[in-house]
Amino acid sequence: DEGNDNAPTECDMAKLFLRVTDQREKQNLLQTPIKKLTTMISHQIINMPYILVEYKPAFGHIFADYLKDYSHWGYSDLDVVLGDMTRWISNEEWNDYDIVTYGFGDQDKLYLRGQFTFHKNDPKYINQLWRDCKYLSEMDVRYAHPEKLKFE
Repeated sequence: DEGNDNAPTECDMAKLFLRVTDQREKQNLLQTPIKKLTTMISHQIINMPYILVEYKPAFGHIFADYLKDYSHWGYSDLDVVLGDMTRWISNEEWNDYDIVTYGFGDQDKLYLRGQFTFHKNDPKYINQLWRDCKYLSEMDVRYAHPEKLKFE
């Protein structure tokens, strides 16, 4: 809200999502200062909340403190209603696979689908796979040039 001087400039959720920069921050490699990143991400969360879908693969890391007591974590589209998942997810899927993803009409493609995907809660390995995706792990580089920002 540009005309409102009381409009929030930061949101607490932005600090959670900036966990994707933790390794670069520890190594002193950030190209955009953390304070500026916090303000930019806050603005996007407040004004363009759909931006959060870009972070889905990193949710296990971002929300690690909340997931400690769970065997799995996942995400789905907002229009998906979940019930008794044990009725349609097999024991094999729960126990034998690290990541299970469901999609419709594009099963020949290899990527994680937003409709519904669940991950084994493995903080050291599975929850860190997203780090090989520079789009997430080097977000400070993208945000260093805001005029070039594009979103998936």
